[in-house]
Amino acid sequence: MAHEQERPKAVFVLLLIGGIFTLLGGLFGLSVSLFAASLLSAAGFGAFVGFGALGIATGTLGVVCGALMIVAAVRINSTDANQIRTWSVIGLVFTLIGIVSGGGFVVGFILGLIGSIMGLTRKA
Repeated sequence: MAHEQERPKAVFVLLLIGGIFTLLGGLFGLSVSLFAASLLSAAGFGAFVGFGALGIATGTLGVVCGALMIVAAVRINSTDANQIRTWSVIGLVFTLIGIVSGGGFVVGFILGLIGSIMGLTRKA
């Protein structure tokens, strides 16, 4: 009977928690930006609504990156070494892109970065 490889629990947990923080940070930024844009528009400061649109775009980016980090974490929770490396790279890419939106209060960025690197350096 072949020896079954152990699942990368630490990689999974770190990337999952990092993705959750990034998702929550993106949702927070998105909600604050939507609120600020509506207040500026209602107060007659239409020229400043562009700043709200920039915040909406970065918040949306944070939500998308956080969700994809969570998907990568779930896919990493596999015993296939090639799949672990592939999804670690995907998790790393979206962790690095997610820093634009605040990186999940920076905690999400750090946890996602550590988790992804641990997945990449994991021995097959």
